[in-house]
Amino acid sequence: MASFSKRSGKKKVEKTEDPAAFAYEEQLQLIKKNLSAHNEKVEFHEASHHDLFYLQSCNIPESIIEFYRTAEPDDVVEINDARIWPVSILKLENEKMEPGKTLFPFGFFVIGTTLYGDCYCLNLNSKKKDAEVILACHDEVDAYNSIENILSSIKFVAPSFQHFLTLFSKSKLKVD
Repeated sequence: MASFSKRSGKKKVEKTEDPAAFAYEEQLQLIKKNLSAHNEKVEFHEASHHDLFYLQSCNIPESIIEFYRTAEPDDVVEINDARIWPVSILKLENEKMEPGKTLFPFGFFVIGTTLYGDCYCLNLNSKKKDAEVILACHDEVDAYNSIENILSSIKFVAPSFQHFLTLFSKSKLKVD
């Protein structure tokens, strides 16, 4: 909303928050800019109802589901050896592939991977509104390793999914 200041006669802009605004717009634009700079073609679209139901059934926080509701990638998005995936691949990562299928029962949901096979995971054990993101090394996680060893090997990446996407979009994620 714009108005004029009586003293200066200049137009001043008041910022008003739109509650319906997409919370991840800044991160999405940065990701698109990075992809464009590298001539990568990935489209972002609304996730299907089936995919959204899957995320809800996995107890993914609503704030994170909002990203996929509005901007699910149609293919892998890779920036500087870090990758985020469409929900269909996340389902495979968490149900059929290591280390995701070992981590998921302990409250860690794979949301991305590195070129080297390590996994970025949401820590669903967190009591926060938006889950923190950790990095799990594929060499340290398998069905034969104890949860104590797994927990001691994970690395903190970001305090929230939104911060994770910011680091991802700026090529600043840890990849090893």
